[in-house]
Amino acid sequence: MMWQIGDKLNDIPAYTSGCHAIGVTIPPLSWVDDLAIPVAVTDPAMLIPVVQEVITVLHDTFRTHGMTMNFEEGKSETVIMYRGAGAAKLRTALFDTERQPKIIVSTPSHILSMRVVATYRHLGARFMMDADIDYEIKLRMSMARQAFEELKRPLFLNHNIPLKGRLQLYNSLVVSRLMYGSAIWADVPRTAQLQLDSVVIDHQRRMAGIGFWNGAEMTDDEFRHHLEVSPFRVTWACNRLIYLQHVAQHAAPFHKTGLLLEFATSKGWLWEVATDIAWMSTLVELPFEFDFPNLQWQNIWDVLSTCTRWKASVRRAERKHVLQERIARDVQYYHGLIVQELVHFGLDVWKGDDLADPGGPQIWLCSL
Repeated sequence: MMWQIGDKLNDIPAYTSGCHAIGVTIPPLSWVDDLAIPVAVTDPAMLIPVVQEVITVLHDTFRTHGMTMNFEEGKSETVIMYRGAGAAKLRTALFDTERQPKIIVSTPSHILSMRVVATYRHLGARFMMDADIDYEIKLRMSMARQAFEELKRPLFLNHNIPLKGRLQLYNSLVVSRLMYGSAIWADVPRTAQLQLDSVVIDHQRRMAGIGFWNGAEMTDDEFRHHLEVSPFRVTWACNRLIYLQHVAQHAAPFHKTGLLLEFATSKGWLWEVATDIAWMSTLVELPFEFDFPNLQWQNIWDVLSTCTRWKASVRRAERKHVLQERIARDVQYYHGLIVQELVHFGLDVWKGDDLADPGGPQIWLCSL
């Protein structure tokens, strides 16, 4: 059925011209019994007519195989976003109505009506018509807070369980919900990253009993070093690096082509993953050559597709990062104590300023 649908879509001129315009043809996508048809056009005024033709193709193909499409709410729906000249006028005409926007298609046997929605949920993730990640992030934070509140008494705030065990349970039961789908996130605003970090750090402080409510003056960074836990940015980078191997092993050619087209614009998911690889390269040895930004992605994918230790290397890099940050914090702390002790006994400590008398006595510098 999918091959037949793909062939019929290629017979629609406006559909094929849109594929040529973006540089890659994305065929019908399926997951078990769900089907998605990505559609792009060169003129925003052509979008609704092309969607109508696509609906007709789906309806006819399904009927040929003895099936009927389900057009109920939450089942078969379309997410439409206009771009280009005249997009604002078309968007107003479609959405500025008192009733639910719908696309009506007349066939010889049926009158079909498909809802037009601003967001569609599939497998726990939200697809927004403007590709904005903020709504998905807010939803993830709400789910994480709910999961923590439901389990805080029997697990997370239960002092009969060692703190290390509670942190492991928290990662499994809460962080997994917060970070669900984060491996494919891109262009996440800085404010959203800070909000995600604050959710985790607040829960961890409550589990450890270290916070403003009991007079603790430990900063968030100091608290992470104390517990030896990763910040959100590091956890997110590890998720994306692990998913990179899945892309290398299982991604279809059109998926990789789309990623490379986006990478050529110096933005997007693959561009941000390159930054994650650069971070990882400072901690562990990579199984491939890394020359950012002149990366040979096909070579990287070829290596990762057969690399059996990639996931372990990513986790080792995360752990090494946490330990290095902890050691740096300890060195800085004890260095401050040493300087304080020297000043207390009347010694002058050079803090890196220019020497007033270059010909004066030799000064031994701290190696910190």
